[in-house]
Amino acid sequence: NPQSGNISDALKSQVLNNGRPAATQTTNVDSSIAGQYFAGAAYAGFSSPSYGTLTFGRHVTPLADGVGKYDPLGAANAFSLIGFSGTTAGGGVTEDRRLDQLLKYSGKFD
Repeated sequence: NPQSGNISDALKSQVLNNGRPAATQTTNVDSSIAGQYFAGAAYAGFSSPSYGTLTFGRHVTPLADGVGKYDPLGAANAFSLIGFSGTTAGGGVTEDRRLDQLLKYSGKFD
């Protein structure tokens, strides 16, 4: 949040809403973002025009990549309930949309 300087933390948001009536809750999401400094992608790797790309670090899973490609809204953060949602892109578990220490290979198929 640029106004408050707070790092996005879905788990903290849920804890703050525990025990409150639904009409007064400020959020209703579950997310793989839990206050980390690198909540999005943070990875390094190698790329070759012949063999593809090999990366290591924190990024979305291959399932989330596939779901996002077929999402008509392109996994837009504000409007997509399919590609952006951790429930769909995480295979039913929101925390599994992004993974730490993931070794990911993207092949080049012509």
